[in-house]
Amino acid sequence: MAINKYVYVTARARSDGKININARDLRLAGISVTINENGDIIAKTDYGAVISALSYVKRAIELAMEYVDKKAGIDLEIRSEMPVGAGLGTSAAVAVATIYAYIRELGYDIDKRELARLAWQVEKDVQGSASPTDTTMATFGGIMYVRPEGNNAVMEPVRPGLVFR
Repeated sequence: MAINKYVYVTARARSDGKININARDLRLAGISVTINENGDIIAKTDYGAVISALSYVKRAIELAMEYVDKKAGIDLEIRSEMPVGAGLGTSAAVAVATIYAYIRELGYDIDKRELARLAWQVEKDVQGSASPTDTTMATFGGIMYVRPEGNNAVMEPVRPGLVFR
């Protein structure tokens, strides 16, 4: 079942081939701020946590490029209502939204099942293994029945009174 929290990714094509990611809204653990006696603000970050979170975005862009068979520069702005690392499927939501935004900005479309499959591939590539549940829920919302079948997954909406065996 999906929760009522969202990740938004806005994409704007670039002519120079660069990929620019603005993800100030991703709430990442591992930052500490000190204000010294002179009033200077000193921020320290856990570089590893930041790179880990952005590795989902990087892989999502790579798979989106492969899907449309086109490499293009892009500005991405990521806004999130979900905290990273809280077990709410934020990485799946980021993967889904990034792939979708990239593909749509370049003028292409994608079927929801294919979108969920590509996002699941992002999770598997970054984590080593993953369930298709989070990416399916981030793609479809609502209540879904999800069952992995090899490299594919059964993804069916659950309707009241419907029983799966």
